[in-house]
Amino acid sequence: GTCIDESAMDGKSNAPEEPNAKARNRDGGNQELEEDLHCSQEDGSPDLAQWLYDRCKAAVIFMEHSLSPVELALITLQAIQSVSDDVDNFEGDVQDKLFDALRGGKKRDQEFLMEASSRAMDLHRNGKLVESRLRGIAVKCASPKKESEGHR
Repeated sequence: GTCIDESAMDGKSNAPEEPNAKARNRDGGNQELEEDLHCSQEDGSPDLAQWLYDRCKAAVIFMEHSLSPVELALITLQAIQSVSDDVDNFEGDVQDKLFDALRGGKKRDQEFLMEASSRAMDLHRNGKLVESRLRGIAVKCASPKKESEGHR
């Protein structure tokens, strides 16, 4: 009888990994989100959305901004999309727009400005997809418990 109990315990050791995956979200390693975002790999936009969200999460803290990471990501995306992609100095124009759009924090995150500008063309081309995925990330991050409550 003891052997069966031990093997049953081994079989159950896989179950606690799901909550651990959610706990790892702080480190950016939420497996559920990654799987969800990787289901459509066109133009790398799922990765772009996750990158932008993660980057904005850090930027909001650094800048001591009142916006949520998703709000900052959407503002960043809107600023990038407001620049015409056929101008000579696209990246420079994007930096100007971002500089204006990111006011309101106590500090300025130059590194975020530069990283967002360097990916601006990809974000510009995939804006609609990135935006819809950002909203999906926002819903998942904001209400992990509500999903299970809704299935009663």
